Amino acid sequence: MCRLIAFIIAIVFSANCFALKIPVKPDNYVNDYAQMLSVAEQQTLDEQLRKFQQQTSNQIMIAIFPDLKNDDLDSFTSRLEDQWKVGQKEKNNGILIVIFKKQHLIRIEVGYGLESLVTDTDAGLIIRNAITPAFKKGKYAEGLQQGVNQLIGLTEHTPLSDTSNDSDDENANSNIFNWLVFLVFVAIFIIHALYNCIVPSRRKRLISVYKKYEKAPTLMKIPMVFLLLVSSLSPNSQNGYISNSSSSDYDDDSFSDSNDDSFSGGGGGSSGGGGADGSW
Repeated sequence: MCRLIAFIIAIVFSANCFALKIPVKPDNYVNDYAQMLSVAEQQTLDEQLRKFQQQTSNQIMIAIFPDLKNDDLDSFTSRLEDQWKVGQKEKNNGILIVIFKKQHLIRIEVGYGLESLVTDTDAGLIIRNAITPAFKKGKYAEGLQQGVNQLIGLTEHTPLSDTSNDSDDENANSNIFNWLVFLVFVAIFIIHALYNCIVPSRRKRLISVYKKYEKAPTLMKIPMVFLLLVSSLSPNSQNGYISNSSSSDYDDDSFSDSNDDSFSGGGGGSSGGGGADGSW
């Protein structure tokens, strides 16, 4: 029995050793223990959150820590919320933003009094679309400012705005460029294939016509191209294609359709009770 008690005490003691110490609740709304923000940036955010509480009684606090170590994000955030007691007790109208610099982790904890306005999904979208993109660029104050603005907007019944438009536009431009490069290669391949399909005598004729095409006025180039293609590629014309094989030489079974419906997508923060978390 004594050994069992000693074993339980050892487990509890070891768990407490690995758990991070919760700092005493500060007077400021923005508390940067990891030096991710400048003093001016902290003051700007702090003043905004102070006015927000004065006008609405709702409270938002930000806590930035250097290292989570061996602790658990959800567990630490829950303990921090219990000790700091963000928001009013009778309304439970507090929101706590917790950040760990080394692990690149973000957690938004929402009090029960504001869950109808700031849902778990909303918290996850704010982390993914407002905070994370800026954090990836090292713009920590900008990311927090956007996140705070959207949280305040939700408490005022303002729908979330899409702050990821810039990154989406960059991705769209990148995709367009990739498609253009792909189409250029396809066009080169087709032109090369058509050129090789033409007999040498016809090829010389094409070269001769092309030289005339280069010297022709602009308005004459389009009909010349059309006539060139018709005369060179018509299967009924003399000395048409090199291959004289009939269509029966092609085996339809040699072609197989590939239909890959797999899609890999991902989301941002994982929603939990009263908030969401994510990483950058």
